[in-house]
Amino acid sequence: MAAFLYIGSSLGVVFAGDFFSLFIFWEIMALTSVFLIWYRKEKESLNAGFRYLLMHALGGSCLLIGVLLHYSTYGTLAVGVLDNKLASLFILIGFGLNAAFIPLHTWLPDAYPEGTETGSVFLSVYTTKTGVYALARCFPGAEGVALMGGAMAVYGVTFALLQNDVRRLLSYHIVSQVGYMVAGVGVGTVLGINGAISHMFNNILYKSLLFMGMGAVILGTGRRKLTDPVPGRRSRRSDRNSKKSWPEGSMMKTFTGDPSEWEFF
Repeated sequence: MAAFLYIGSSLGVVFAGDFFSLFIFWEIMALTSVFLIWYRKEKESLNAGFRYLLMHALGGSCLLIGVLLHYSTYGTLAVGVLDNKLASLFILIGFGLNAAFIPLHTWLPDAYPEGTETGSVFLSVYTTKTGVYALARCFPGAEGVALMGGAMAVYGVTFALLQNDVRRLLSYHIVSQVGYMVAGVGVGTVLGINGAISHMFNNILYKSLLFMGMGAVILGTGRRKLTDPVPGRRSRRSDRNSKKSWPEGSMMKTFTGDPSEWEFF
């Protein structure tokens, strides 16, 4: 039920025509998604869920303040391109937290690895992508957004390389890939925004597949760290010579940029 409410509220954000509706769906999205973390019913997931809620409460508060300031200044709640007023700064912080702006990104690598194997698949798809979509509607061509996207792309992949927990590695990789989307929105050209949205769809497909694959590994072996030994594993030579399953092969090709796994427009 939480997953369906989470999906529905994220679609509500996408189709919202005014900031009031967008804010309501934004908060429903945050409240329902936390249950995908808590349902794992372990101490680490409960603590991560509370930290997740606190961070999104901060982002929601900034978004609400920005919406109220925007309404008091312009007398309208219609969603559109925003200027450089104070209200826009608060709204940008609210959107940026969901899009994992640095240093507001900490909730993502903290919470996503602690979700259930299926819950993390849903989490990898919706929250950050709705943040990018909201940025595309309200802040296209913002230079600061483009610079933030570039920083996210480098920061995320750097920290991904340092991780031992496989789902935390994927979480930092989300930060990196969302950075490319944010940078495209910040460039603001038709090509830049279309590229950002195209990469968003591509990322939804392969990142959810990665979380599915790693979830299956965790369920099958009970291990989530790259350095954990797997009982009954064959020799390296036999592993190299064996055929990869199609999910594994597909995941490897998306990371290496194989054109057959990317969408070109």
